[in-house]
Amino acid sequence: MSGDLPAFFRDGEVPAKVVRTADGRVTAFRLGPGGGWTACPEPAGPDVSRLDRDEFLTLVERARGRLSGTGPLFDLYARIAAAEADGRTAAALRRTSYILFETELQQRGDPGADPSLATGQGDPRVRAAVSMTVLSARLEPVLRAIAADPAGAALRELRPREADYAWVFVREAVAAARQRYERAWDAGIGFRRPGGRSRIRVHLAPAGALADDNALSRPFPGGYRSVADRLVPARVWAAWRYHSPGATTGLSYDGLVWCEDHWAFFPKPYRVLASG
Repeated sequence: MSGDLPAFFRDGEVPAKVVRTADGRVTAFRLGPGGGWTACPEPAGPDVSRLDRDEFLTLVERARGRLSGTGPLFDLYARIAAAEADGRTAAALRRTSYILFETELQQRGDPGADPSLATGQGDPRVRAAVSMTVLSARLEPVLRAIAADPAGAALRELRPREADYAWVFVREAVAAARQRYERAWDAGIGFRRPGGRSRIRVHLAPAGALADDNALSRPFPGGYRSVADRLVPARVWAAWRYHSPGATTGLSYDGLVWCEDHWAFFPKPYRVLASG
């Protein structure tokens, strides 16, 4: 096939794509009944039409949204369906579901899986927004788990690992952060379960955005501005609130940080680092 790759198609009602693999081969895939990819001949014939990237992502994710399952990914499909039923755009959510589904396929060895098709490679703002949405989708199950676990096992999974301190804090602050957070965790980190509050509102921001007043920093406690220079700027922090349906107030927390492949809990760094 000539022209730019990847190329996207509708083959009847089935989405298909033609891509160039890492070894330079041109390969075609079509979406299988379980949401994965099946190698196929290059799309051709009267039932084949060309799609742009967004049309392709929409077709793929609408097909996957009809699958049955449980867990965060299928919760996300329910949110997409609800948004579309209300006439709201679901483009960002659909990109997120595509990335999550493709990442799972990639981990299972699906040769056609490629999460990067939805990351907005040509626009860094889109790429950043999608990354934040993906992290938010990954975080919500964690927040639900710690809220529903009276024994605290889920919370203990969030205790920072040794390497996390240098990942999250600038070099000058690592020793103080380690000493004070380890003491706090040994004493009990102070998480109060939210009771009947069943809704969660999550806000994410890279540490570099927490130094001044802006749309990303406003949902975080103002104390972050006093210690933002001690946080590695690119690390993504979370603030969240458990609340009842329809309520505007609830139980608020902050301090979860994405540490490359897991979340670690560093609550209220502006208090922990205030004297150092």
